[in-house]
Amino acid sequence: MQKVVYSVSKVNKDEKLKGVGYLIEGNLLIPATSQKGNLYIRMFEDGQKQCKPVPNTENEFKGYVTVAYENVHVYNKEKDHYDTLDYVETIYFVWFKLRFYLIPKDIYLVIIINPPYIIVNQSTYKILTSYCFCR
Repeated sequence: MQKVVYSVSKVNKDEKLKGVGYLIEGNLLIPATSQKGNLYIRMFEDGQKQCKPVPNTENEFKGYVTVAYENVHVYNKEKDHYDTLDYVETIYFVWFKLRFYLIPKDIYLVIIINPPYIIVNQSTYKILTSYCFCR
């Protein structure tokens, strides 16, 4: 698990999410807030593989990551009801910079309690983070 500084934006949108996240087994995990104000962790699967090193820099990566969503509810204004889309893909531009320390695998533990995930330091049992992983 590595700590990263990141910037994520949808392609062709000006809004950016910036902050501190984690790389766990090649997946980029970032904290996010839903439209209703609920906190969750957004996961970009294989984010490390899909992002390439930035030339002339150290520990910086950037690239395009495609995220697939299934059974998406979309409001139809004309018919005044929600429709369900079977499959939607969204493309994000992702940039991140690795921090200089690595948290060894043996000192953290991911506890899965349906649905939240909790990352715990195994030696002190201190909760490092606790969120719901949503894609």
